[in-house]
Amino acid sequence: MTAAARILLLILVFFLPYSKAVIEICVIGALALWVFPRVRIFIRSQNRLPVSFLGSRSFWRGLIPRTPADQAVFFFLAVCLCSVVFSMDPAKSLRGFITKTLEWFVVFYLVTGLFSAREHIFRVVKIYVATTVFIAADAFLQFFWLGYDVFRSRAMVRDGATAAFSHPNSLAGYCVIAVPVFLALCFLPFKNRGHRFVLIFLLGLVSGALILTFSRAGWLAALWGGLVFLFFRDKRILAGVVLTAVLFSLCFVRFSPLEVRKRTRTRPEIVREDIRWRVHVWEASLSLVKEKPLFGQGLNTYMDVVQRTRAGQDPIYAHNCFVQVLVETGLLGLGGFLWILVSLARAAFQTGRRIYPVKEDQALLIIMLGAFSGLMAFLVHSFFDVHFYSLQLSVYFWLIAGILMSIIRVLHAGAGGPFDEGRLEQEANP
Repeated sequence: MTAAARILLLILVFFLPYSKAVIEICVIGALALWVFPRVRIFIRSQNRLPVSFLGSRSFWRGLIPRTPADQAVFFFLAVCLCSVVFSMDPAKSLRGFITKTLEWFVVFYLVTGLFSAREHIFRVVKIYVATTVFIAADAFLQFFWLGYDVFRSRAMVRDGATAAFSHPNSLAGYCVIAVPVFLALCFLPFKNRGHRFVLIFLLGLVSGALILTFSRAGWLAALWGGLVFLFFRDKRILAGVVLTAVLFSLCFVRFSPLEVRKRTRTRPEIVREDIRWRVHVWEASLSLVKEKPLFGQGLNTYMDVVQRTRAGQDPIYAHNCFVQVLVETGLLGLGGFLWILVSLARAAFQTGRRIYPVKEDQALLIIMLGAFSGLMAFLVHSFFDVHFYSLQLSVYFWLIAGILMSIIRVLHAGAGGPFDEGRLEQEANP
């Protein structure tokens, strides 16, 4: 059943950009295939009543793979439950908790537990590369030739490519993780140089798809993700990339035709207006925090409570993931959310500092740095949008986070014999 659950997650990775229904089916199916055999084995081995496993610590240890982020995750979930209790609409908040927040961590722990060997990780990376290439090619076909995407027949929105997503910003959210990951893959130790040239071409394809979204925040986020990776991998290239990016930006603003700047929304007056509007929304949103500072207004209630502010009917979302988490779950919720992210970053830093003599582990380390850089890019993009409240993109983020944690576990097991979860947790949370 574990192999079947792993297959369902591989299907999820491939169809994530195309179908929300497939995401839900795969998550529920993989969860059932992961949980039921462990419940049955535990009941048989302990000779206990079926309900008694709920209070058994050994059962939960076998069900949920330990990670350095566990304490932060459980704290955040506890705060979210308190937010549900004190919500203006507890029923709506509870639905949001079950269908959105819990799903984040179900995906994270399923991926962490199921991709537990090198071959599992290499396989999921290959499928991820394949589906990302299809999405990027679809964006080019949509923009330059067909006017609609191949998979869902979606038309472009605001002259920006969407591929199979509903909005250019969603495609940008997908690509900001993909660009650093593909950049990392170009650094893999290939015997055949042709493979590296192919990956460089694919990196250009994915980067081009991101450019065609005309998402300025997406461009900035992907650049940040690439810089984070190069900071760890090759600081000489990093300096050149920074200089090139600065010169290109200055030349673009100074010499590009007016029509190009209109289409890319990079004219100074347009940028200033967008900033003014976002700041207005954020200020109105932060005024709600003063009413319920600890546990927030309640999960899944932002669209309702923001109507009471001077922002009025204009925003549906906060256009900033961190602001929306703060409004809905309060200071404690945002603190718990940031704690999770810091725990993942610490674990990645600790793992990246080690030396791995095995060639396969060196490749895993490069992929891990690419995944970590992609997550950092996604967080930057989430400062200007609310991707964590999109089913596809939130599952995408926690799937990549799960792959990151899977690689960390495999690398620690290879470096020091059997995987020592306690040691990893202690190193990541000194």
